[in-house]
Amino acid sequence: MDEIFSAGIRADNYSHLYICSALGLSIKHCILFKYNEIKRSQRICSWDTCLHSIYYTLNTYISVPLHLNGEILKLYEYEAKDIFAKYGIPVQRGGLAVSPAEVRKIAEELNRPVVLKAQVPVAGRGKAGGILFADTPEEAEAKAREMFKRSIKGYKIEKILVVKRVDIAREMYLSITIDRFLRKTVIIASRIGGMEIEEIARQYPEMISKYFIDPLIGLKDFHVRGVVASLRLDEKLRKEASLIARKMYQVFIDYDCELVES
Repeated sequence: MDEIFSAGIRADNYSHLYICSALGLSIKHCILFKYNEIKRSQRICSWDTCLHSIYYTLNTYISVPLHLNGEILKLYEYEAKDIFAKYGIPVQRGGLAVSPAEVRKIAEELNRPVVLKAQVPVAGRGKAGGILFADTPEEAEAKAREMFKRSIKGYKIEKILVVKRVDIAREMYLSITIDRFLRKTVIIASRIGGMEIEEIARQYPEMISKYFIDPLIGLKDFHVRGVVASLRLDEKLRKEASLIARKMYQVFIDYDCELVES
């Protein structure tokens, strides 16, 4: 399973601020409410788990989150890959280029066929010509020269991620996000990949599985077992897939993300 994971992360620049006065509840009352709920349940929780649960309790009483800076931070793929690598999640070898000459240099260093991936903060770049293949450094440089002239959905291509091309036996999808309606974290797993998850949901809904996570208890073994089982992996890959799912969840929590996907 080495080096088959692409990476994507969307995170808040700052934590959400929720205001409870609209329903006559102060933040203090919300915290006391959740503290007493935990106490009554006789669960032993870490402070991180307790605070995460309080965070969701506040969210429950408010319909609209208020971002302190009014923006969502969308990371480029190469930035997300750097974070994944930091957490031990396997990613493809490669480098970032800002010119055709740099693309050629990276392709020469990799010494094998490569993939050129336009770095733009929008989905659907593959259909828009933002992902190209090259067998030689010369071909990579020529294709990069044309790619740098393009724009995708209003974003001019200024950076290209060059990664080594791998033989794909099978593509899958795994993400962690927030279900706004249920106000819970959800893990979404699909046995097929290679297309937008919305398209998979329309064409092959039976291929998608969802696992909701109670913020009071966090990610547990049964969540991970369910995810791995839904992907129908060979026995030798199940342990590695379990580790990847756990590490992705840790990224989701540590970076206060709204979406982590691979």
